[in-house]
Amino acid sequence: MKRLAILAAVFVVLLGVLALQRWQRSKIVVSGPMQTVKVDPEKVTKVLIHKTDGDVELQRVGSEWKVTRPAEYPANSDLVKGMLKAVEELKLEDVISSNPATRGTYQVDSTGTAVTMWSGDAKALDVVVGKSTADWTHTFVRYADRNEVYRADGVLSYNFNRRPEDWRDKSILHLEEKQIDRIVLGYPKDGRSIVLARADSTHWNVQEGGATAHADSATAARLVSNVARLSTVNFGTAAEAAGKDFMTPDFRLQVDSNGGKHQVDFVAVDENKMLARQQGNETLYSLYKSNLANVMVHGEQLRTGKAPEPIWLRQASTSIGRASIGRGRASR
Repeated sequence: MKRLAILAAVFVVLLGVLALQRWQRSKIVVSGPMQTVKVDPEKVTKVLIHKTDGDVELQRVGSEWKVTRPAEYPANSDLVKGMLKAVEELKLEDVISSNPATRGTYQVDSTGTAVTMWSGDAKALDVVVGKSTADWTHTFVRYADRNEVYRADGVLSYNFNRRPEDWRDKSILHLEEKQIDRIVLGYPKDGRSIVLARADSTHWNVQEGGATAHADSATAARLVSNVARLSTVNFGTAAEAAGKDFMTPDFRLQVDSNGGKHQVDFVAVDENKMLARQQGNETLYSLYKSNLANVMVHGEQLRTGKAPEPIWLRQASTSIGRASIGRGRASR
């Protein structure tokens, strides 16, 4: 009986889904053949995204993109390229309404996301992107100067509905792994430094305290990979950086790559978070220490591939050992 009840419930849900799809199809107004709006990503020079919580403006500068509103900073080029790819061939399959009173139903009114793209001084696209359909296969879209609401192929909203800081370039270092020759891991407050130097195309040497040894290949590869694509989780604030000493940081990363030198200084905010600043760049980056697990490594780990026992664990082991000795003496 229980199994029959479950099957009956599933059947009812399927009937509901079919009924919803039929209702949606009944709302479609036949509008002739599908339209394809073509936008050439290489010719787009500016994008304005207007949402109820504010505007984001992006501009092309040479081959790169930058955010120019609400503040100016380098943009995440991959996100911009993904957004432009989404509208490169925008397929408007059919019109579902031409009644202005229904705009709110599809969120193509003031609650939607207005997207305007320019190619030079000419507008390449001017639409309002609304919500997705119930089956998450289409998005409701309206031209800014028209009443018709279209069903566009694909889910478009996530390409535009981002916070201003999400559009920022979160890269701290962006290097080619094969061009990295030397990495110095410095702990200025302790006066310690560890050097990872390239021996050949695949092998590395570790230099610490005047001694040189072969590096564990897997640990070295992880370090090089993480350093080459070092990125932030978020951006720090002036308040967080107040009183922090970047001249004598808790950790200093120096990288020699393709004839250039890069330095990033890290200071602790608390036991979990660190601020980072690249030499010559005032941008403050915010990272969790866990994000740096493969970067802030010790010489022992680079040589053997095994992380040293954490201090707290050594202290706990010592305490347990002392307690055991105490109990042994008491028993005698």
